[in-house]
Amino acid sequence: MSLSATITREDTRVAWLRHRRWLSFSPFDPNTPHLRWAVVSVLVLWLAVLSGLHFVPKQFVSKSTLIVPGASTSVNVSLDKIGQASSQPVSAYNTGALSPKVIYKEMIASEDVREEAANALGIPMSRMGAPRIKLVDETALINIEIRSRDPEMARRQNQALIEALQRRLDRLRTDELERRQATVRDNLAIYEVTVANARDKILDLQRASGLQSA
Repeated sequence: MSLSATITREDTRVAWLRHRRWLSFSPFDPNTPHLRWAVVSVLVLWLAVLSGLHFVPKQFVSKSTLIVPGASTSVNVSLDKIGQASSQPVSAYNTGALSPKVIYKEMIASEDVREEAANALGIPMSRMGAPRIKLVDETALINIEIRSRDPEMARRQNQALIEALQRRLDRLRTDELERRQATVRDNLAIYEVTVANARDKILDLQRASGLQSA
């Protein structure tokens, strides 16, 4: 009985030695330092990934879409027995040198607009962050994304950013309108002087020729 057990242990030992000898010629030898380092590296990598998923705070995204205005429209007015008039405002986007979507994108991402939005929310500029802006090809759409740890704050930041952009556009439109009105007033003043001079010359000519007398 003891002889059988001894033979069995000897057979097991021989099999294990053969197995180790086979592994010694195999690239998957468990005693190889490279394999141990590879296993440790994979474990560390997975531990870092799981730790990041567990400890990194969640972020919420607020999305909005803007439609860029296109070309301007013309207006025709016709009055019976008086005449007709037409108006066609010239749009700055009717030229190939300017891209309205790129202009709006730069305005949204500008520091002035973001600072105005942060002041409207009463938060520092550092908390406002930079929005992610994507231009949709072949369309007049602009997608805006704001990320924050609080969903309500993300929504408020997105809304404040759009409102700040609208106020900036209103100021630019008002400034452009005032400049045009000032140009029109200056031209009218010049025309009035020119007409007054022409009227005086006509009166002088009429007096000199006797067509008009006191």
